[in-house]
Amino acid sequence: MAKAFGVSRSAIYYRSKKLAKDWELKTKIEKVLTDDPSYGYRRVADALHINKKKAQRVMKLFGMKAYRRRGRKPRKKGVTKSESHLGFRLHLHTISEQVCLFGYGYGFIHNSKFI
Repeated sequence: MAKAFGVSRSAIYYRSKKLAKDWELKTKIEKVLTDDPSYGYRRVADALHINKKKAQRVMKLFGMKAYRRRGRKPRKKGVTKSESHLGFRLHLHTISEQVCLFGYGYGFIHNSKFI
């Protein structure tokens, strides 16, 4: 049969041992991810004391991804709460401009009329 396909007999009977080892490593990685779901492959590799490339390869092979942590959105610089409620960004340079705009409800800033 091997002669018909043009391959050696050892190639037909070969069974990879890597898949069994990868499956064992997958169960270890799952245990780490249940404790800390936000760990990526680098932290998983550090926790298991293995090479990070091996952890990355196994996680990619079995479709394992870390929970993505999202940070806070940065606040816009230069805008205080009193200015931001108007819906547009103002740059008030002097106190008279602030009193003119906020004290009376309408005013003139740099020859522009705000109502």
